[in-house]
Amino acid sequence: MKKVLQRLLICYILIQPFMEIIYFYQGTLANIGPFTIPTLVRLVLVIALLLIFFLVHKFSKPSYHLAIYGFVVLIYLVAHLWLTKNALSSLTDGFTYSVTQEISYVLRVVFPTLILFISADTSLEKSTLERITWWLATAISGTIVVSNLAVFAIASYDKATMISANIFSWFDVVNRPGFMQLASDGFFLFANSISAIMILLLPIALHYYLRQSSWYKLIILIVMALSALMIGTRTAIFGSLAAFIVIPAFYFFADVPAEESLQWHVKVKKVIPLAAIILVLGLIYPFSPSTGRVSANDQVNIATADRSKASSKQLLQLREEMQQQPKQAKRLAQNYLDTHFDVRGTYGNVVSATNPIDKYPELWIDVLTWNAPDQVNFRKIEKANVDLLKQQIVPPVRLLLGISFVRINFFIFNYERDFINQFYTLGLLGIVLFILPFVLLCLYLAGKFCFKKQNWTVENFAYFFSFALFFGAAYLTGNVLDSITAGSLVAFFMGQNYRNYRV
Repeated sequence: MKKVLQRLLICYILIQPFMEIIYFYQGTLANIGPFTIPTLVRLVLVIALLLIFFLVHKFSKPSYHLAIYGFVVLIYLVAHLWLTKNALSSLTDGFTYSVTQEISYVLRVVFPTLILFISADTSLEKSTLERITWWLATAISGTIVVSNLAVFAIASYDKATMISANIFSWFDVVNRPGFMQLASDGFFLFANSISAIMILLLPIALHYYLRQSSWYKLIILIVMALSALMIGTRTAIFGSLAAFIVIPAFYFFADVPAEESLQWHVKVKKVIPLAAIILVLGLIYPFSPSTGRVSANDQVNIATADRSKASSKQLLQLREEMQQQPKQAKRLAQNYLDTHFDVRGTYGNVVSATNPIDKYPELWIDVLTWNAPDQVNFRKIEKANVDLLKQQIVPPVRLLLGISFVRINFFIFNYERDFINQFYTLGLLGIVLFILPFVLLCLYLAGKFCFKKQNWTVENFAYFFSFALFFGAAYLTGNVLDSITAGSLVAFFMGQNYRNYRV
């Protein structure tokens, strides 16, 4: 049964890139049943993994721990659904609470935690882990590169369109398209989550290359570097650059196999191709979509500043009228928005189609008084909406069980700041159940690595740096910890690294 458990776990991990394909979440495929196809496939596999896990570890601590955890999660889920469903806001008239949608969201954070438990107690050969790493890296980065070259990729920043040109058009200074028509992430759902997965895999892949270099490994690393530029996110680009610099640097000074410990020419031979990749990355980066995005953001800031300056007197007069006529404040604010500012047109990437803007126009008047950079800071817009919503929920419910994903999604598409987002959606108890296990294990692994010199190996450092990049990206960008694919992959590798220290 142990072999069956190992193979099923490997199968679950290997299919994760395919579970992120965007077409499963759009159109007909997204509406086949109460859950999406990837969720149903994962549900079947996770249930099978749990059953086999209990058979393998029956009457042992791992099975008891997992059973207790599952029981607590079930109690939390019932309380979360019942209380968040009935803690309706006065701003959500006509709001329909979807139990299946909320359960689907909770599964997105439960599955990775279960994989963490299973991986930590499932032994895999290091050669198997290496093959898994190269497969995942090839499947994800290869899809991004090939689809970009074929000009058949989904745009990273506009999921409703495809790119209009490939990487070779980046260097056309005359007829170059905008960054939104150039940045691509293959056919994947979220650029942020794929970027986090890429920088999770890269340090581990670099370790395997440095341990035993080969031409095919180098080609995959080159493809990974190109895909980081193509996807266009700062997470992918700077995270990859950091990995290409830090991992080889550590390799020079860390504990390596005895036969190579004094052979500096061997190390140099392995690192020179990586240095060349860094150089090429640096040369291409100024032409990449990422720099175009920075320029576009600067232009938006200038335009917003000009608009704010032009309307400052009108806004000042409006706010005075609202203060003088508090009973008419809402009507006055709405009249101004109807004639001077299109909220949905400006913030269509943030606010949901169901967002009841007409119920709280005063918020958007406040937004228009912010300085220009803040007005185009989507995370501030997201937070302003969440703050408004959470004021309507009874504090104990909000603190312990969250506002719920469904209700937040009624206002905004998502809150792009992981850890904080989970606190809002799941509450303090949800953080303890679904996020704290990862935090505690990270601290444990960091302690094991930092305070015991015998653990200062390239392998352990690669894992340590990989997890640091991943969770740093989660906090800075969002859409990472809510991704079953990203969460499952980091859980799998964390569980296997944990086994390194236990052996």
